[in-house]
Amino acid sequence: LIVGRLVGFKGHNLLIEAWKKVHAAAPELKLCIAGNGELYEVLDKQIKDAGQENNVLLLGHVPNPHPRMQRSVFTLVTSVWEGFGLILLESWLHKKAIVAFDAPAMNEVIDHGVNGLLSPAGDTDDLAKQIVYLYREPGLAAKYGENGYQKLHNYYTLSRMTDETVEVYNQIINR
Repeated sequence: LIVGRLVGFKGHNLLIEAWKKVHAAAPELKLCIAGNGELYEVLDKQIKDAGQENNVLLLGHVPNPHPRMQRSVFTLVTSVWEGFGLILLESWLHKKAIVAFDAPAMNEVIDHGVNGLLSPAGDTDDLAKQIVYLYREPGLAAKYGENGYQKLHNYYTLSRMTDETVEVYNQIINR
């Protein structure tokens, strides 16, 4: 499952390209793309041109993606850059491992081999390899999801964020 606006920097086109390789190795695995945006028609055409319409489901806008997230094996984030990406924390809320591109901010949040896997940004071969690997290692996917859940609840806390914000204000005041 990948959730997000269908815009260029989200890398959906790269994921669809990688999915041809994923499908060859794990034909039973389906990709669900939840989101809407300016590239909907372009991505729909890419899926059809690749003959992947039975393997890649372009869902459009999904008002509440959490039930789908709960049922997914893991989540994918193929952005080539992000400001933060709440989908990372939402995935961990459901104890889902994440496969993402090694790009800001994913590489600042995901610990490769601990709570997810990172592929070099734009490398569709490696992305496909990581997806298939994690799919074939469900125990590892569950472990990464649990580790992400722990990081969500131990690191991304209101008290830590509040304390760090106050510290920034104190530094500004003391200058």
